[in-house]
Amino acid sequence: MRRPPAPPDDCCPLCLSRHPLGTPYARRGARSTGRRPVPKVTDVASEASLQRAVTGLCTWLGIWWWHDTDPRRNKAGLPDLIIVGDHGILWRELKSPRGRLRPGQDILGRRLRASGQDWDTWRPADWASGRIKKELESIR
Repeated sequence: MRRPPAPPDDCCPLCLSRHPLGTPYARRGARSTGRRPVPKVTDVASEASLQRAVTGLCTWLGIWWWHDTDPRRNKAGLPDLIIVGDHGILWRELKSPRGRLRPGQDILGRRLRASGQDWDTWRPADWASGRIKKELESIR
């Protein structure tokens, strides 16, 4: 199965169109009233907007990802995203700029690292710096 080509640098990684980066746009199929635009690339500032941006890029790159919509069913510490590519697995906890890891998250992260897994925390600054895109492309 062939992978789609990498997006050009001037292509928006969220909607994959060639509108100027940072301009607002709406999701396809959204109702005309009360719709919330997908966050601009430059507006990735919260954990929720970071998650939308990361999962959108994963989908575009053809990388499988999983996020539990109801973490109350899980043991404490399970990361926000489990990302599986052809060349690796990423266990990622997403945090806002001031967000802190809870004790269960820290313990599981240490256990995953001790067993040789790639566990880390991503923050909005990592999106802005290009770190997230680089790490996703490395497991693609």
